[in-house]
Amino acid sequence: MPASPEADDFVDVTVERSRRLDQCRADAGRDPATARRSLLVYPRFVDAWVDEAAAEALVEKFRQVGFTEFAFYWPSPAHRRTPHGQSLTRRARPGGPADTERRHRTTVEPR
Repeated sequence: MPASPEADDFVDVTVERSRRLDQCRADAGRDPATARRSLLVYPRFVDAWVDEAAAEALVEKFRQVGFTEFAFYWPSPAHRRTPHGQSLTRRARPGGPADTERRHRTTVEPR
């Protein structure tokens, strides 16, 4: 999970805003569960290209509160040169193994 107070604040504020959205939808007679929730993960909170475990923990935290789509910034040139970065870049390129999914986005199915 994110280690910095700033990252913890990001999680807390985003979860609270999601709960407020649920309440507004319910107050308007709309099913809160039908809202799609996407999250753009800023590298300053967790860098998925450096710390996969932290990225997975962040995704799990938000998945638990209804987020199903997660977008991460494309890796920097330095990260693309690492074995991990090369593998991810190769999989995400057009014609690569991930070409059937949306590039730069991971969708997590709700449990």
